[in-house]
Amino acid sequence: MKKFTVSEVEEILNSMDGIQPAEAPLYMYSKIRNRLATKSTDTGNSFQVKPLLVIGMLLGCMIINIWILSQQKQNGNANTSNSSIVDFSSEYGLNDSYAN
Repeated sequence: MKKFTVSEVEEILNSMDGIQPAEAPLYMYSKIRNRLATKSTDTGNSFQVKPLLVIGMLLGCMIINIWILSQQKQNGNANTSNSSIVDFSSEYGLNDSYAN
């Protein structure tokens, strides 16, 4: 670590004598407030579209899920899911003896 001499320290401290606080341009605060106020009132139309989009997407997902479940029942694939659970439990040694 560099050690400063007394003259270097004085030079550094004196260099800060001319520092002044920064000033914002005139009426900047009021301009920002006006922009925020106008932006918050302009978003009325977009708020009405978003819930309709979400509801439509949820209904679409529900219809797809119902269709898939009905196809599985028609094809008899419901029993294969039970056999896959049994295969999983036997592979990892999960049986009824642990329930006691």
